[in-house]
Amino acid sequence: IGGKDGTSAYIVDHVVDEVDEESEEVVVTSLDGCDINLKVGSENIFRTKIANQQTVNVYDILKHEKVIISLSALKQLEQRYGDI
Repeated sequence: IGGKDGTSAYIVDHVVDEVDEESEEVVVTSLDGCDINLKVGSENIFRTKIANQQTVNVYDILKHEKVIISLSALKQLEQRYGDI
């Protein structure tokens, strides 16, 4: 994945920030609905796109050679498009 001659990748993720029940503070683990570490770690990989499951579209899926979907994103997509 990535590189000048490598394949393109489309990574779909879904992360919800958690609320600490004791201190009632929000524990930030996501950026635009994607895991922070995944987003930062893949920024410099050429031909790789990271997206939240809410912004997934058919064009991006067909455009990229590899599609990687996290389990939580897949469950959200099934809920949203399950009846279609």
